[in-house]
Amino acid sequence: MSILEKPNSDLVQRYIARFDNENKSTEQTINWLVKKFPLNIDFEEIYTKVRVINVLYASRVSAVKRMAENIQKRNIDNDLKNGHIELVKEISIIPTIKNLYVSFASKYCNWHNQKAYPIYDSRARKAIIAYRDQEDNFNFKKKELEHYYDFRKILDEFMKHYNLTHFSYKEIDKFLWMRGKEL
Repeated sequence: MSILEKPNSDLVQRYIARFDNENKSTEQTINWLVKKFPLNIDFEEIYTKVRVINVLYASRVSAVKRMAENIQKRNIDNDLKNGHIELVKEISIIPTIKNLYVSFASKYCNWHNQKAYPIYDSRARKAIIAYRDQEDNFNFKKKELEHYYDFRKILDEFMKHYNLTHFSYKEIDKFLWMRGKEL
C-alpha cells in the first residue's frame, strides 16, 4: 500500500471540494428535505427522509418502513438536538431484524445535527484504518470502530492528532469518504 499524505487543512479542503463537486445534487436534496421536515413526529415525513437518505447514500436498509416506524416511536427530536450519542445505536436496532443499521442511523442523525454525529460507513472506516496503519502514535483496534461511541472517540482523536478540529464532522466525513473511495 502506498503512503497516504498526512491530513492537513489544505488536503482536507481539496477533498471537500471534490466531494462537493461530485455529490452536489445528493447533498442538496437531503439538505432540502431535512430543512423542510426537521422534526421526527409525522410518519410520512420520517418515511420520506429514511427512504431518500437510504437510496442516495446506498445504506442498504431493507426494512425502510420499519426503520421509519422505529424512529417515529422513539420520539428522538430532543435527543437529536442534544447530541445524545446512544441515539445512533437505538435507531440502528429494529426488533426482529438481525442487521444493525449503524451506518444508516449515523447518516440520519448527522443530517439532523451535524455537530454531534459523525457519519460511520465503510469508506470512513477504511480511511481511518489506513491512517492508523502508517502512524505509530495513532492506535486503536479495528473492532473498536464497530461501536459508534468508540468510532466517534477515535474520530475525535484523529481530528486532534492531525490538527483538524476546526473542521466539522460533516467536513471530515467528506474527506474520509473520498479517501476511502480511493483506497
